[in-house]
Amino acid sequence: EEVTVRYWKWYTNNRGYSPNEDYWDVLVSNNGGGSWTTVEHTTSSTNAWVAFTFDLADYFAAPGQMQLKFIAQDEGAGGSLVEAGIDDFVLVAISGVSGVEDGDLAVRFVTDLAQNHPNPFNPRTEISFSLEKAGPVSLKVFDARGRLMARLVDGDLPAGPQRVAWDGARDDGRPVASGVYFYQLEADNQVFSKRMLLLK
Repeated sequence: EEVTVRYWKWYTNNRGYSPNEDYWDVLVSNNGGGSWTTVEHTTSSTNAWVAFTFDLADYFAAPGQMQLKFIAQDEGAGGSLVEAGIDDFVLVAISGVSGVEDGDLAVRFVTDLAQNHPNPFNPRTEISFSLEKAGPVSLKVFDARGRLMARLVDGDLPAGPQRVAWDGARDDGRPVASGVYFYQLEADNQVFSKRMLLLK
């Protein structure tokens, strides 16, 4: 019934010998790459991480085998200086449920750890995760050398989706420096780890 694409984009095209001459393109295919539809075509720079969202229903009557292309052109010998990045890409699909009576629909969660958002961040970011069942949970932040910086969760939590914020501070309240950090989730006899970047 609804398919939405969301991502964060960094794009600069306004520096160099010939600024604003190269293009940023986002294309989407509904038939496994057989044909492509342009969603975004611009020379405008963001010079920062900016969130973009679009509804695929605006382009296709019904979603099929979806593919996306992100193209940062950098053509010509003396053109603009192009820098581009995509982060925190999310595809959300909502389907109708038919033939299910009230109370007959069972919801099952899985234990998983999502990428923090925003990333890079300054000074606050959110970490989302889900738990298949209730039980003890540990969520910690480590620096690039493996030293413990912060304990964000240390105790029992219920099953289902969870969200925790980190303000870039150690357990003793002192702010950490810019750099790469790792956050680690231990739950349900599993360990998950992801990387994040603090920029000041």
